Amino acid sequence: MAHLAPLVLVAVMLVTVGIATHGGAPALDQTYLTSYPSDSDIYLSMVSHHRMYTRPPLPDDSPWSMSWVRLPFRYRVLTPWLARLLPFGPVFSLALVNWLSLAGAYVFVLLTCRRLGLGPAAASGGLAVAFTFVSHLPIYFAPWLTDGLILFILSGMTYAFVAENFRLFATLGVVGLLAREVPVVLLPVWCVRDWKRGAGVTAIALAGVVLERAILGDAEGSGLMAMLVHPAAWPTVIVELWRNGPPGASFWPGVHWPPNHLPSLLVDIEASWGWGFALVAMGAWLLPREALKRVGPLMAMLTVAAAGMSLIATDVSREFMILLPVVVVPIAAVISALAAQRRFMWLWLLAGLAAAQFCLSEPNVVLRQEAWALWSARVPMIKIGIVWAAGAAFLLRADFARRVTSPGYTLPHRVR
Repeated sequence: MAHLAPLVLVAVMLVTVGIATHGGAPALDQTYLTSYPSDSDIYLSMVSHHRMYTRPPLPDDSPWSMSWVRLPFRYRVLTPWLARLLPFGPVFSLALVNWLSLAGAYVFVLLTCRRLGLGPAAASGGLAVAFTFVSHLPIYFAPWLTDGLILFILSGMTYAFVAENFRLFATLGVVGLLAREVPVVLLPVWCVRDWKRGAGVTAIALAGVVLERAILGDAEGSGLMAMLVHPAAWPTVIVELWRNGPPGASFWPGVHWPPNHLPSLLVDIEASWGWGFALVAMGAWLLPREALKRVGPLMAMLTVAAAGMSLIATDVSREFMILLPVVVVPIAAVISALAAQRRFMWLWLLAGLAAAQFCLSEPNVVLRQEAWALWSARVPMIKIGIVWAAGAAFLLRADFARRVTSPGYTLPHRVR
């Protein structure tokens, strides 16, 4: 437990900074918001069991029903259910679930770095840099969604995969399906370790997905998910999915895809982690081969999942939020390599770059809305970051050439 305390401290500090700089905490008994960023009203209605308006609920409001919750939000019951257990108003309760989940996600990511042989300072630095990007900070700006909890689930699955802890991996994956649909994509990755276990837990998860959708399907008993439980209707279901995409799909290719969507999509992906993508490529090469083998399959599947979700969502940056473990581990490897060469000035430049990224990613207490809109449009953070990455690559050129194994790295014990 002694080695865990510093990691928890780092996680709590980052969460505290995020809350303090991006809106603060709502009142403990707050029951509604004056405006709803994104789809927060849906999840708040699931917590409070009444429709959300920009006013307090009134006695003559019509009774709340789960059938009013549109797809696919109706199936994401875990976060609202946890928030409903708390003795606070729905606004604070839902935010608290997300904040606690983020702290847990940070701890899992730091444990993953440590398990891969990266030092605590490098791991904390990698997390702090990743914390500042556009794909991550909006969780603090709108903590009334499911982003925090699903990031906890996926970060925990990443750690469990690296530590070869199948029970933790399977438990988080199956339970996490009640938060978002992404874990079902990660569960088959265990097949690279043990195909029987991987296939088995994936089959259980898929059965759970069908069961949940059968229970919470359309009230009239019709629609895509209701048809899915009838084997005779599966060919129709498959054709429907191919043509129109899953329920809630906003930009499914061939149906909702406007002519200019692909260039816009690529721009949004680039902006999500910005110059962090350059550090990911560098760090992946700097990781010891043994470490990369342990984490690489899951990192690759997370990337595929993020890219796939961006095809059916309107907010690409939020979908690429799930790449937090993919971004932190390689950045920690870059920091570790620079520290080993005593390139402390270059690390200070990275700290300054991250601070600038933090200020320009979202409006905050440092740059309010008008100032942020002005400076974020003028400062080319991606170009500046790529220049720093190019300089770091030059300084680490010998490490790139040798593809050295980190001193003292040993494979962790298998955990069952």
